Amino acid sequence: MLSERMKALILKVRKEVFHDDQESRFCTLGG
Repeated sequence: MLSERMKALILKVRKEVFHDDQESRFCTLGG
């Protein structure tokens, strides 16, 4: 399980790369 800080960082990067796609966010949270 990733720490909250790591998840926030990953979401930030994915948001920048994929332009905030909800599917990408769910995929990240799901592992």
